[in-house]
Amino acid sequence: MLIGVSFLVKGWERFALALLAPHMVTTFLPLVVLPSVAWLGFLIPTLEGQYIIKNTVIIALAIGVAAQR
Repeated sequence: MLIGVSFLVKGWERFALALLAPHMVTTFLPLVVLPSVAWLGFLIPTLEGQYIIKNTVIIALAIGVAAQR
């Protein structure tokens, strides 16, 4: 929640990006570390895998914010 609120406060974008980077790394780890939980087959994600992959939208937001700064 702190990351989301940080994106809303003007001037805190860099702080939010600094918090977002390790969060996204740890969020994507199950795709590699626990493939049986995240994938049914080659490029066929489970429900958990889909939930993890949807974070690419959050990463796209972060790239957009970083590009404007």
